[in-house]
Amino acid sequence: MRHGRGLKTAFVDTLWKRRQRVLLHMSDLHEFTAAEVLRHASTDDCWLILGDDGRQKVYDITAFLETHPGGPEILMDLAGQDAHEEFKEVGHSKAAQDMVEQLCIGRLRIDGRRKPKRSRVVLPVAVNDETSPRNDRLVALMGVLMALLFGYLLVPNSVL
Repeated sequence: MRHGRGLKTAFVDTLWKRRQRVLLHMSDLHEFTAAEVLRHASTDDCWLILGDDGRQKVYDITAFLETHPGGPEILMDLAGQDAHEEFKEVGHSKAAQDMVEQLCIGRLRIDGRRKPKRSRVVLPVAVNDETSPRNDRLVALMGVLMALLFGYLLVPNSVL
């Protein structure tokens, strides 16, 4: 590899070779079911779905995992699932959108059912249930002490 080519060119070469292998076995318009996409959710074989309803495409992002600016963890959280909303929310540049199109391997087949949405896991947050009057009194006491401190610092000593 020449010095000027760098990591980006090596990445593009890897993508191109991987895409060519996939396209040898299918046309550009190959259709995948959501179940097929879901089976590709590992760091060695990572696909996801992008696009609006009825126009979703399937992308093989395996070669891009390690070079993703946000890190591979973000992509792995979405692996095998519909990541369109998250992709839109980030506001990717035109260059990033063009690069993603190079990873497209087909489209999502809709079988009369709505596309699968990725499930979100909501972890419980520790809540401090100590909202007792004791805490309220402590806050009030701190307020009074702060007022006295400011009064002491701002008002001449002869007045107090």
